[in-house]
Parts: sequence; C-alpha cells; structure tokens
Amino acid sequence: VGEYYNMTMKGSLYVFLLLLFMLSLVGLLLGLLFSVFTKTKEQAVQLVPFVVLILLVLSGDLIPVIDMPSILGQIATNSPITLANESLRKVMLEGKTLQDVFAQIIKLLIWILGLLIIGIIKFTTEKS
Repeated sequence: VGEYYNMTMKGSLYVFLLLLFMLSLVGLLLGLLFSVFTKTKEQAVQLVPFVVLILLVLSGDLIPVIDMPSILGQIATNSPITLANESLRKVMLEGKTLQDVFAQIIKLLIWILGLLIIGIIKFTTEKS
C-alpha cells in the first residue's frame, strides 16, 4: 500500500494495530447490540445500514467535522469512527506516539466498555 500511494508510515506500527483492534471491537460490539435489540434477522438487516450510514456521515470523511453544525460536530467529534480515523491519521501521517493519541484511546475504551455493558445488561435481561 505504501508503495502504491507513495506513503510511508511515520508512527508506530503497534499503536496503529492497537487503534485498528479497538475500532474492530467497537464494530463487533455494535453487532452484538444489533443482535440483542432486534428480534429477527430481517430487523437487524434493516437496522445495520441505517446505523452504519449515520456513523459514516459523522466520521468526518464525507463532510469535514468542522463544517458540520455545532451539535452534530460535537457528536461527530466523539464518534468512535471519527476518534479512530483522527488517531490513525496522526499516527500514520504525522508520526504521533501513544501519548499523543492517548485521549482518543481513552474515549474509544469508554465506547467499548459502554457498548459491552449495554450488551451484557440487555442480553442478561432477555434471558431471564
């Protein structure tokens, strides 16, 4: 990829992989929530594109966060995809370290723990 786009990674590969792992955990836990909150497969199939589209729009890739209305900008700033995108850009392109993206990592951890707790609570209340 680096040779094709004439890019080199300036930051740590380990921080990059940690961020990708955390983003994949968010996706996994969102999938868990979809399965817990929907009763049928058809409901989940209808819900997933809606949520993914919202997260994609709020990620800052289609519309820059700075150009969004203030309330959407605040929501987008703390969206898990935006947090991961900004952190990955900082690590890959600017050579930032773990300490430089530590705030985003903490916010991603909060997302992960929050989604996990909601999923566990909902799953256990469904079973009983």
